[in-house]
Amino acid sequence: IEEMEKLLPWVEKGFDVVIGSRDVADSHLDKRQSFIREFGGKTFNKIVQLFAIRGIKDTQCGFKLFTARAAKEIFEKQRIEGFGFDVEILILAKTAGYEIRETGIRWVNAPDSKVHIILSPLRMLKELFIIRMNLIRGAYK
Repeated sequence: IEEMEKLLPWVEKGFDVVIGSRDVADSHLDKRQSFIREFGGKTFNKIVQLFAIRGIKDTQCGFKLFTARAAKEIFEKQRIEGFGFDVEILILAKTAGYEIRETGIRWVNAPDSKVHIILSPLRMLKELFIIRMNLIRGAYK
């Protein structure tokens, strides 16, 4: 929460959604993830870039700030409850025309993370497919 001061100015400048990112120039990683986890995260993000939402370098960083108006509209439409929900809410934000800003934060790896090195990416890919199908079917309207 101490990184809030880095996100708030962007809302004051008119952005509706501000994302704390580990992958932009002004980010600072105090303690990195293992190579395999970092590689997996970057690979997943490349897949997200190809099939879901372009232009966001770190969809999975959990630190996001929404205006009240954006949060109400986006989260009312949200369907995914797993780790893929980050991608879904960002797609919903972009589809609705909300201005999104990604900004660097200070981040420390949590060694007790609940992300399973094999199962979690598989679930996230499945959720990415579901999101894509929801978009095609018009399920978010």
